[in-house]
Amino acid sequence: MKKRLVIFALLMIPFAIAISTDMKVTYMPGETAIFTIQGNILEPIFNVDLKFLRDGHIEVPFDYDIKKINGKYYVYMVMPNNIKENVSSDYTFLIKDLATTVNGQNQKIDFMQNFSVSGELIDYSITPGIVSSSDNFEIEVTLNGDLDKSIEVSLPFQREILLKPGKNTIRFDISDVSGGFYEISVGDYVLPVSIIKETKGQIFPFKFSPFEIESTILRGTDRAYPFDLIYTGEGNAIADFSYNSQIFDITPAFPEFFEPGKLYEFSLNVKNPGKDIDEVIILDYGGDSFNFPVRILYTENESIIGTPYLDNNPNNKIEHFCSELKGNECSSSQICSGDVVSTKDIEKCCLATCSETSSTSYSWVGYLIGFVLLLILGFVGLRYFKSKKQGDVIKEKINKGKIVPVI
Repeated sequence: MKKRLVIFALLMIPFAIAISTDMKVTYMPGETAIFTIQGNILEPIFNVDLKFLRDGHIEVPFDYDIKKINGKYYVYMVMPNNIKENVSSDYTFLIKDLATTVNGQNQKIDFMQNFSVSGELIDYSITPGIVSSSDNFEIEVTLNGDLDKSIEVSLPFQREILLKPGKNTIRFDISDVSGGFYEISVGDYVLPVSIIKETKGQIFPFKFSPFEIESTILRGTDRAYPFDLIYTGEGNAIADFSYNSQIFDITPAFPEFFEPGKLYEFSLNVKNPGKDIDEVIILDYGGDSFNFPVRILYTENESIIGTPYLDNNPNNKIEHFCSELKGNECSSSQICSGDVVSTKDIEKCCLATCSETSSTSYSWVGYLIGFVLLLILGFVGLRYFKSKKQGDVIKEKINKGKIVPVI
């Protein structure tokens, strides 16, 4: 029996080493946990793969998210704040069907790590605890006390923020911040922040909308995934596209060249629905390339199905600002010489140039219509007076007896 236990323990060692996290063992009620997942991860981890269990088997909701930044997975989760003081609650962090290696063999496992929540309610929590953005962003800080509290924030510069009891919004302006990875301080918390910016000389003139296709649908069902592509350069451009045509196809076919100021609409269709997809569409242009991710998961759980970029965008807005597309908002007296799209900030963004409309450019049409109407009126009037004159002559002859009316 002892030998069997030793063998079992040895077999479990590689499993324990394969995946790990740097999360703490104990957190305070209301605290925001921010940690990383390390190990040999073979397939992407999505938000829906994370579960939280109380007492090992009761699934409970958490405010959380997961993002992959610079090849590393970051997770944040806000602890429940309804824990009684001096009472500990036990929880389990679960990653379902995590693809990794066990004893050198590819396997899918349910990774679990226990933690507890106990002690006094923490002073304040933050959400989100991970940021990946190309625009200015906001962090919400909830102060749990009844008195104001000052904290230090390190982006875009070191500054002091006065928190009021309840929810507080801290805005971060990154217009003067270079792109890259940062670990910024928000009071006692350290947040991983990825700032995505295009630098001069490296501006890629093609914009995909959405930024990626991510969907979870019921097994046995299928759907089309529309996406848009906009070329923001000058002059016609030739680009090369590559993707796994055995897994999905794209209609219509990509054009031989792209014209500036034009919106191109495509539809992605899965050839063999039912198998999870984690692919990319690669666009090559001018020696640079851009990856457009495509992640489609199939499930039997109706509660987690969804396609965020379609479900949360009923008006089909382009997921860029108008300025990112080198577009303009035309005034009421202007017309757009190209395609017009709805963007994050402008309802009617002109992808080409706005030109003034001339109020007199079609005045000749009005003059022509007026002239024709005058001719018609003149013709009708002439016929009327002519027929009236003839009627008077006939009447006069009848009165003189020269014409005898037939009864």
